[in-house]
Amino acid sequence: MNLNFNLEYYKAFYYAARHQSFSRAAEALCLTQPTISQTIHRLEEDLNCALFYRTSHGMALTARGELLYSHVEKAFQLLEAGETKLARFAEPECADLFVGATETGLLHFILPRLARFQEAFPNTNIQLKGCHSRELIQMIRDGHIDVAVGVSPIDEDPELSITRLRDFQDVFIAGEAFRDLWDREIAPSDLTRLPLVLSGAGSSFSLHILRWFEQQKLEIRPRFSVITTAFVLPFVQSGLAVGCVPDLFARQWEQNFPVRILRLTREPPKRHVFLAVNENALLSGAGAGFIALMKEANPV
Repeated sequence: MNLNFNLEYYKAFYYAARHQSFSRAAEALCLTQPTISQTIHRLEEDLNCALFYRTSHGMALTARGELLYSHVEKAFQLLEAGETKLARFAEPECADLFVGATETGLLHFILPRLARFQEAFPNTNIQLKGCHSRELIQMIRDGHIDVAVGVSPIDEDPELSITRLRDFQDVFIAGEAFRDLWDREIAPSDLTRLPLVLSGAGSSFSLHILRWFEQQKLEIRPRFSVITTAFVLPFVQSGLAVGCVPDLFARQWEQNFPVRILRLTREPPKRHVFLAVNENALLSGAGAGFIALMKEANPV
């Protein structure tokens, strides 16, 4: 089928379908209603099918119109997102920077450096989105964020530039209710008999820990699953469970609360904090500055 692909036709169709009205589409596009009607008619002739039918409330899409709109809507959303991004670079120092981060990335890498960033780029606002690392990678691919600071493990992606910022160790911590464990060496098999609390059920962290036990032919069922790492501490302090968290959190907690990192005969494999950007994405000066600051402050 040889289609006469005319963007103006599809633009009229998109707005008419979106508003379910030719007159409202005309208002949105600063055109007349007859112009919209004629444009839609030409598109229907090119596609050899009806796209709209009249109802008592206005216009509605036919089944084929619905099918076409499902594709056209995505196309125009991408175009609008592209225009929004380009507009941000008209004044790069004033552009918002969209950053995705896990809890570890935010608390231990981004927040301690925000003051320096704002000194260098005082007119840039940071729009922060928090989620798990796998979700961050998808958001980078889809162009919803400019840069991500997350934690391994993640899947490799040839379109992304991923920089390893810092290694860290996942550790088990116990409060005073488990004081008898503080000065002992604990085997992984001993941990399976303890009530455990883990954060981020289904996250790369929890899957990493569960896989580590499986590799040793051990099985655990955490007594408690909490949303974030910070929620682990109250369970440990109250004596309800032994927690597993990155040592970046645990060493700070040891200094301020009656909790201790347990000594294990075998530790889980180390993980790392990463910085990810899409190599094909256009970054503002503020975005490049943010990345440079992250890399400079966190040599591996």
